[in-house]
Amino acid sequence: INTIARNKDGGLIGYNTDAQGAVDALLKPMPWQEQAFMSDLKGLNVLLIGAGGAARAVAFVMADEIGQSGHITIVNRTTATAAGLAAAVHEAYGNTSSAPESGLASAIADADLVINASTRGQSGLRSQPDDQTTCLEPYSSLAPCNPASLSQVQYADNSSLMRAWYQASLKDIAENQ
Repeated sequence: INTIARNKDGGLIGYNTDAQGAVDALLKPMPWQEQAFMSDLKGLNVLLIGAGGAARAVAFVMADEIGQSGHITIVNRTTATAAGLAAAVHEAYGNTSSAPESGLASAIADADLVINASTRGQSGLRSQPDDQTTCLEPYSSLAPCNPASLSQVQYADNSSLMRAWYQASLKDIAENQ
């Protein structure tokens, strides 16, 4: 749920607008455009990068939109998470599978549409379990990545943590490009 509205009886109702927003962004013209980006999604081969909350909403709506003649391949840094989401969507629509991150180049070559629902390319430090911190800002979502994770407690401030993280991840960043 990313939107909560109060109904006429005063109760709260939760909605997820990620799914419809993704479809609308593809099939409806933006205010500055005369035509939509795409006219139809039926039969497309879709690569979905990411398997979190927004990706989950997009996966289900896209599986419905592309129909049985289309296919979704879900790739995520954590292969088990991608496989779990793909299994759930496949059970409902029968047109979804997952691939390991190492198969990203092949999945891109076969895709009619690539949707990045991952955090790669987004700015800022990201907290992970066990007081570890990483960053995905310099990474492309179109290639595998293995960013370093550093303990926050070893650094005086975020600036020194970011510098240390960048030095530890520099080789991986170069390989990702």
